[in-house]
Amino acid sequence: MPASFHFARLRYDSSGTAWFEKELEGGWVVAYRLVSQAGRPVAAETRIYAGTIRAGLPGVADPTIDVPRGGITTSLLRLPVERHLKEAQEEWMRPEADHYLDAENDRYRDWDVPALWGFAKYLDTRPSPTGRKRRPDYEYAIFAALYVAAFAENRRAPFRVMVTRLEERAHPYAKLVESHYTADSLRNIVTKAREKGYLTSRGPGRAGGELTTLARRVLASLDVR
Repeated sequence: MPASFHFARLRYDSSGTAWFEKELEGGWVVAYRLVSQAGRPVAAETRIYAGTIRAGLPGVADPTIDVPRGGITTSLLRLPVERHLKEAQEEWMRPEADHYLDAENDRYRDWDVPALWGFAKYLDTRPSPTGRKRRPDYEYAIFAALYVAAFAENRRAPFRVMVTRLEERAHPYAKLVESHYTADSLRNIVTKAREKGYLTSRGPGRAGGELTTLARRVLASLDVR
């Protein structure tokens, strides 16, 4: 494993509070306590301590670890908080991988990564610099699923099928997005969904594809009742 790789983990403490921990350069760990504020998860508390991410309660330092030379400095306190919170989202959405369970990483074997979907959703719907609201990533997963179903129904005109199925609300996920789209706008959305990793590619210029592990994980978190 490359020496520059730093572990990060999103998990709950014993009271059910969500924490995101990340190993930093120089032998430090930063831990953020996450809360909801005005419908958006934010970092309510930050802890920095020496060592590595370990089992037990999140955000708690090991007092037996030696403090790196110079201790906590001003440069260490200049944390890229927004970037770290985005990594918290990506940590939850990362597909399961066998290398998390090898001997070198055995300390992470029994950890729980919470399905903190609201956290991911709110981060993805922050207004863009131009003031326009960005499409949340979960919608790209939905459109990928709608496309896969439409392609199976009509390989020659899947986007026309999508237009009809959205208007009819005929797919379980269709009610979670707006119903009125043109075939061209849906084509652009599906292209973006593929770029974001929610839909596999069959090669340049070839239609079709399958839902990725990431897409399936996102879709499984949605309430389609």
